[in-house]
Amino acid sequence: MKRIIILFAAMFSISVAVMAQGPVLRFMTTHHDFGGVKEDDGPVTYRYKFINNGTSKLKLTQVQPACGCTVAHWSKDSIKPSDSGYVDATFDVNHRPGAFSKSITVYSNTTPSVSLLTFSGTVIPHTRTTADSFPYESGSIRFEQNHLNFDHITNNVTDTAQSLSMINTSNSPVVIKELNNKGNTYIFAKDLPFTVPAHSRAKLPIHYNASQYHDFGIDYKEVTLITSDEKVPEKKVSLLADVHPYVPKMTDEEKAKAARIFFPDNRHDFGDVKQGDVVTTNFSFTNKGKKELNILKVKTSCGCTVSEPEKSKLKPGESSNIKVSFNSAGKNGKEEKQITVYSNDPVNPEYTLKINAAVSLNGGVKTDTKPLK
Repeated sequence: MKRIIILFAAMFSISVAVMAQGPVLRFMTTHHDFGGVKEDDGPVTYRYKFINNGTSKLKLTQVQPACGCTVAHWSKDSIKPSDSGYVDATFDVNHRPGAFSKSITVYSNTTPSVSLLTFSGTVIPHTRTTADSFPYESGSIRFEQNHLNFDHITNNVTDTAQSLSMINTSNSPVVIKELNNKGNTYIFAKDLPFTVPAHSRAKLPIHYNASQYHDFGIDYKEVTLITSDEKVPEKKVSLLADVHPYVPKMTDEEKAKAARIFFPDNRHDFGDVKQGDVVTTNFSFTNKGKKELNILKVKTSCGCTVSEPEKSKLKPGESSNIKVSFNSAGKNGKEEKQITVYSNDPVNPEYTLKINAAVSLNGGVKTDTKPLK
C-alpha cells in the first residue's frame, strides 16, 4: 500500500511538472473598483499587473476593451518566466454620469488563451457653471445663444418673437438702449430700453414681422445691441428665418378653380462643363389652372446660378419659360443646384427645379439645350 501511495505521488509530481511547462499568466487582480469619480476630473486609469509563472516566454497577443469609451495599453514585449507586465485601462468619464461596469478581454499565448479584466465605479456628474449655461461672452453679458432661429414662418405672420437669454456677470446693471437692425425694420425689439440687473438673468424678446420681409427662403441677418456695457458696448446677434408664402385653407372645389403651375420637366443635366464657362437652359411651364398664375419669386440655391422668368403672370392655358444660367467659375466635380419657383398655386406654392453639371478643366460645353416655347 505504501508503495502505491509513493508511486501515485511521483506520477502527480510529474503531471504537475508537465502542466507547468510553457507560459502561465497570473494577474494580481482581475477587477478594480474606481469608486466615485468626478466627471470634471477627466479620464481615469488603472494598471492591472501580472506575472509569468510559467517556464517559457509569455506574450499578450491582443487586448480588446468592450466599448469605445475604454482605451487599453499593455506590455508589448515578451515576458520572461518570473517577470511581470501590465495592462492599463483608461476609461473616459466625460458625458457618462452614473454607475458603470466595463470589461477588457486579454488574449495571450497561454492555455487558456483568454482572460477577462473588469472595472466598475460611479461617475459624479459635472456641475454646470455660468460659463456652461451661457457660453457666449460679450463684455459683462454672457448669452445662452448668440443667434436666434425663427425657423419656418409664413409671410402672413406680422409678429413673432424669440427670446435672447443672457446673464449680467458684473456688479453694475447693463442697459440695452437700442437695437440696430441695419435698416431691416421688420426686425425689432419692443421692450427697449431693457435693463439687465447685476448678477441677474434676463430674456429680451426680439420680434420678426415676416409680412414686411417681401421675399422668400432663408433670411440671415445680423443685428447689433447698443448697450451701456463699458467693456463691450455693441453686441452682435445673428438671426435666421425661413420664410414661405402663406397658403390659405381651401376646399377641393376652390383648389380646382385656382391657378396650377405645370413643368413637363423639372431637371436638366448640363453634362460635362469646362470650368469657367457659363451654361444656360430653359424650363418651360404652363398654367393649367382656371385662374391667373402669378410667379411671386424665383430663387436659386447659390450665387453661381441666375434664374429669371420670361413672364410673371400667365392666363389659364398660357405657357412661358424660366431661363437658368450656371456659372462654373471656381467649381470642380459634380455640381447640383436648386431653383425654387414661388407662385400662387395652392397645391404647389414652392416648385423645385434642379440642374446638374460635371465641371472639369477640360469639360465640354452645353448651352440652350431646351428651346424657347
